[in-house]
Amino acid sequence: MTSNIYLQRTLENDEQIYAEDELLSVSKCVIILAEPGAGKTEFLKSLASKANTNPVTASKYLYSSKLFRDFLVIDALDELSKIDNCGIHKLLAKVIESKPETLIISSRSSEWSSDSTQAVIEYLECDPLVLRLREFNELEQRKIFDHHLPDEDFDNFYTEVSRFNLDVLLPNPQFLKMFADAYIESNRKFKSKSSIFEKAVEHLAKELNPSAKRRTGIDFPYKKKIELASEVFSKTLLSGAEGVSVSDLSEEYLYPNINALIREGLDLSSIIDSRLFKLADDVDQHRAVHKIIAEYCAAQYLVKRIQSNQDPLTLRVCKTVIASNNIVRDELRGMLGWMATLGGLALQHEIIKLDPYAVLANGDPSQLDRSSKRLLLSQLTQIEKNDPYFRRGDFWRRYSTVSFFDKNMAEDIKPILENKSDGHLRDLVLTIIKESQVIEHLTPNLINILFEPNERLDTRRLAMECLFSLVDDIKILETLISESSNTSLNIAAKGIEFLGANSIDLGILKRFFRACSNLYPTEKTSLDDRRLQGNRYFINKLVWTLSAENTERLLNFLTDELTCSCGKEYYECFCRDGISKLVGKLLNHYFDITSLPYNPEQIWGWLKNLNYHRDESENFCKSVKAIRENKDLRQGLFKTAFSGITERKKIYNLKQSRFEPHCGAHSGLCFSVEDIEYLINLAFEENNLELWSTFITRHYYFQHNKLKLNNQIRSIMRKQANQKLEFMREWAKANNTDYSIGLQIRKRNSKFNRLDRKNKKCESQNRADNISFIQRNRALIESGGHFGWLVNFSECLLFEPENIQKEFGD
Repeated sequence: MTSNIYLQRTLENDEQIYAEDELLSVSKCVIILAEPGAGKTEFLKSLASKANTNPVTASKYLYSSKLFRDFLVIDALDELSKIDNCGIHKLLAKVIESKPETLIISSRSSEWSSDSTQAVIEYLECDPLVLRLREFNELEQRKIFDHHLPDEDFDNFYTEVSRFNLDVLLPNPQFLKMFADAYIESNRKFKSKSSIFEKAVEHLAKELNPSAKRRTGIDFPYKKKIELASEVFSKTLLSGAEGVSVSDLSEEYLYPNINALIREGLDLSSIIDSRLFKLADDVDQHRAVHKIIAEYCAAQYLVKRIQSNQDPLTLRVCKTVIASNNIVRDELRGMLGWMATLGGLALQHEIIKLDPYAVLANGDPSQLDRSSKRLLLSQLTQIEKNDPYFRRGDFWRRYSTVSFFDKNMAEDIKPILENKSDGHLRDLVLTIIKESQVIEHLTPNLINILFEPNERLDTRRLAMECLFSLVDDIKILETLISESSNTSLNIAAKGIEFLGANSIDLGILKRFFRACSNLYPTEKTSLDDRRLQGNRYFINKLVWTLSAENTERLLNFLTDELTCSCGKEYYECFCRDGISKLVGKLLNHYFDITSLPYNPEQIWGWLKNLNYHRDESENFCKSVKAIRENKDLRQGLFKTAFSGITERKKIYNLKQSRFEPHCGAHSGLCFSVEDIEYLINLAFEENNLELWSTFITRHYYFQHNKLKLNNQIRSIMRKQANQKLEFMREWAKANNTDYSIGLQIRKRNSKFNRLDRKNKKCESQNRADNISFIQRNRALIESGGHFGWLVNFSECLLFEPENIQKEFGD
């Protein structure tokens, strides 16, 4: 087993995806959410290292006297003890004292809510950017596994984990490593999730932690190590401590001395040396290797004591610490879930009544008794009535609920699916029942949810994912596309991604994108609706998955016979907006995944009839950048567009409508000096006098920024005109026209020039008279006796101090 490996992470919200390297430049206040073990801590370490600092846990920061002025990274907000429910408020109050320029906070997604976000807004007076860590894909999972166990086969491991439907948890790196260790410990065969954790803990207890300092002392058998470590974990979790210290000097509130936690007075150095612990910030302080392990071991320890007839510890006694006033402490919900998994029927029922969602989301709920499962559903129904949003921000959680539902529980689930409340329970059930036996008995209910237009987006999407294995996938997609609403097309996009955009029939893609074109603004759409661009973000995500071949086919399909049907000017025309926006997205993707050479005739066919209402920068639009930077492609586009056209009116209209700035055309087509020079030479070579004459430019005597450009173009055209008589005629005609226009302009301006000179002369005389008056009455003005001149001087001093000498002569 080798040292740790770190892979760069990406983050996302409902609107955008962010790379790790760009995160610090996006926002000064970021909230990172992820499920337990998803790699939040390692990600924050990487992020903090870029700012030459270290992350600090929420608990330690709250009791620390150190102030972080520049960059503050707070880890494990969910582990902050919330007995008084004021933990986040105390922490934010402390952050205000530090006044950091950049603030990063991580938390379990289940422990973060909209109230938490509102608290950040109220305390820090800024809107935080709330993001979640994207899961590792299969390739990244393979890299982690190969680095962790270089001599093992990932495919065999994946097959074994999939037998228990635990492959859905492999994107979580901590779960992956734990399952890999358990895979080795169980001789590459698993029995259940509980057995997987059991084997993982045994593996951690047997192997020394390479990062820990070696100690001398008694080396206990691994089962004794697990027993003692479990007792330590239970006491640190219940007390709100982060870990333990091994010396009196390093002992503090968050790191009590380990010898004070174990009554037997044993030498516990061998426990610390095991991989069940890892070093904290101080060399004499240690934490659990991961909170998931601590929760499992602590639950095992407490359950054994509660079920022991000779031990006075009962669940009622534990509840006074775990859930005073029957409100479970957030940081202990994982441990409580494992207690229900490992306990007997009576203990299961008691814990389910205390916090049913903690039992479902943690531990191994598939091991619960059938009566406990029914009680769990019943209790969740009751909770939703009192707190419809009981899941808080825990929407992207992976659940290990294999075999939780069987066909006999269909009748228990139907009332939940038929309940159209806005709460979280129905979506939670839809998330869990995927790939379970009970789906076959719920097909009518799922179909009703999927094709109900008034249902929420997430609910309909989950129903579709459940049905994909039972109903004709293509028929589902066609029905959703025919509905053509934003919600139905969003769901259809998810379905196309799930099936593989490049593996389904091209006709489905054509109908999908044609329907999506109706989602963009029309002339009757209000400005507020146009700003809701996030509602169409699903189109971008689908476009990114298309192959080059399908991208070309869709571009051909969407632009074939594309013309304006309303007959209005480009700035009033909205009939092509939807198609133009889609073509723009496809073009960006096309230039991103293809390479030179490009076919100018094909690309001009895509571009020539598009219409946009604002220009795009090449910094944000890859197609604009590609066309502007590729000289051969640009010249090919211009040649394709203008060659063969000999009518001046057509040439002029084409030039004005497709190649001038702010004309509604694609932003990559705007003329540069080099483009005009190319077209002049092309027209001269092809003897296209009408095209050549269109680019004859006049002198801009009063616009010096254009003078140099025009002189360059005029110099080239003058030389060409000297070579061909017909070109010279056109050149002379244009110059004569220009001269006559210039005479008219000069004649019209001569009157204004005379008036301007007269006004300036009057101003100069008035200024001289004022200065003379000031010099004669200087004493009066300086003594404050002339209020008018004091006002004039004050205004000049405040607004135009550079004109004091000019206006006052001194």
